[in-house]
Order: sequence, then structure tokens, then C-alpha cells
Amino acid sequence: MDALNGLATDDPRIRDLYVEAPADDWLCISFESSNFHKQWEGIMEYHFRTKKALALQSALLDIGARGRGQVLFRASILSRLPV
Repeated sequence: MDALNGLATDDPRIRDLYVEAPADDWLCISFESSNFHKQWEGIMEYHFRTKKALALQSALLDIGARGRGQVLFRASILSRLPV
């Protein structure tokens, strides 16, 4: 997960992460890669299988990450789709 390597819990870019736990043992973290690497572009999404998915989701939301269903994320994806 090189894109987020070294991201501290007090880093303001935490709010650029979108998290979702679609199941008790499944965590998804997504973000616009250019927010973390200037030469990268596009939305990256990581999926993790862990028994602690809900706890991790809660912890990330508590420090400023966003819920994946928020409008800003959906608009970002839709703006990149070909017409």
C-alpha cells in the first residue's frame, strides 16, 4: 500500500480517504491518488479482509476519513467516466 505509506493519524489528508465496511470482515479504502502522489492520477481502491473491518472503519472515521457514500466521492468518479 505504497500510496498511503507513512500517513500519520494527524495528517490532514486523512479527510481525503473514503472508507466503507460492506461486510463485518471486509474493509475498503479509496482515494484520489493525486492527493498523495503528484505524478499519479485516478481513484485507487484497496480492499482488506480482516475480522476488524468495522473497528478500523470506525477508527478512520473518528480521525477524519469520510464515509464512502458521501457525494464528493461519487461526483469524482462520475466526472471521470467517458460520455
